[in-house]
Amino acid sequence: IAPISMLFRGPMSQRSLFLGSIYASGTFNYEVQYQDEQFVRITLELA
Repeated sequence: IAPISMLFRGPMSQRSLFLGSIYASGTFNYEVQYQDEQFVRITLELA
C-alpha cells in the first residue's frame, strides 16, 4: 500500500492532538513534510 499525503490546518494545540493520536494508534508511521503557523503536511504509511 502506497503512503498518502495529508494536509491539516489548525492551531498548534489541535495539530499536537492530531499528530499525537496518529502516533498513539501505532497503526501508522508518519513523517512531517512541511509545517508553518497554520498548516502541517504529513505522509502516512502503515506501520
